[in-house]
Amino acid sequence: MEPRRLLPWARRATVIAAVVAGLYLWSRFELLDLPAAGCSPLLSIAPGTTLWVDTRPPAYVAGDVAFFEGPAGDVLIAVVDSVPAPGRYWLLTDNEACPSDDSRELGAIPAERMRGRVVFAGSFP
Repeated sequence: MEPRRLLPWARRATVIAAVVAGLYLWSRFELLDLPAAGCSPLLSIAPGTTLWVDTRPPAYVAGDVAFFEGPAGDVLIAVVDSVPAPGRYWLLTDNEACPSDDSRELGAIPAERMRGRVVFAGSFP
C-alpha cells in the first residue's frame, strides 16, 4: 500500500484522538479563579490565583490542596494533613488572618464530601 493513501486516515485519527483527549480533559478538570479582593485560608495560595482542579482524583494524599463541601453546602479549600482512616481525610488551613472551617472544627472529612484536588496553582496574564 502506498504511504500517500494512509495519510488521510492518519490525519483523521489524529483529529479524533485530539477531540477525545480534549473532551476527557474538559470533563475531568476545572479552572477556578480565586477572587483577587478576598483572602485565602492557605498561605501557599494567594488571592487572585488560578487553580487547575482535578474533580475526580484517584486518591488524596498528605500535602494535597483539596476542595471539600462544608456543613452549609459551601465549598471550602484546605490541605490534606493526613488520612486517619480509609475514605476519611484530615484537612487543615494555615492562614489565621483568613479563618475557614477545617477538620479542627468539623472532624475528619468523608470522601463523599471531597470535591477536587488542585493540580496546579498559578497566575496567567
